[in-house]
Amino acid sequence: MANEIMDFLTGNQDTITGALGGLGSYYLSQENIKGAQASGEQARMLSEQAGQQARDYSTFKPYTVTSGLANVGTTAEGGFGVNLSPQQQAFQNQLMGQAQNLFGQVGQDPAAQQAAIYEQIRATQMPEEERQRLAMQENLFASGRGGLQNKLKSGGEVQSFRMHLNCQNEALEVNSSQQTQSQLAWAILEIKR
Repeated sequence: MANEIMDFLTGNQDTITGALGGLGSYYLSQENIKGAQASGEQARMLSEQAGQQARDYSTFKPYTVTSGLANVGTTAEGGFGVNLSPQQQAFQNQLMGQAQNLFGQVGQDPAAQQAAIYEQIRATQMPEEERQRLAMQENLFASGRGGLQNKLKSGGEVQSFRMHLNCQNEALEVNSSQQTQSQLAWAILEIKR
């Protein structure tokens, strides 16, 4: 039987060589297909990673700028928000209150505003003037000149008259400076309109 196999192989050498070549080609083509599929899968995974990285890098990330005055932070929508420090917030509130007070007076009569300011200033001066008057009376009584009603003949009346003149002069100075300030304020308001 070994001879028969050898005869068969020798007689069909071309057929066997063709069959083996076909099997080898089939095996190699299957291996090439598997290699191509693996390369394609690897390329797909790398593409997904590159796409994810590109998306991550292009996503807007809010950030904040901080200073001693305020914190400015961006939002995810692309806007921004300003958060003042507590000191700056208090200062802003104070200025807003002053501005509201100032512009609340715009429609009022300037003479009435001048009179109100004058009364406020005089109200702060009157207690001191009263203390001075009482101190002067105590000094006059202590020196025996208190209670005299002789017009400008006793030293007490002269001192009282001088004190009264000083108070009147102070009141006139306050009124004059208050009117000047009030006129300047109204002029500034008129310019800003």
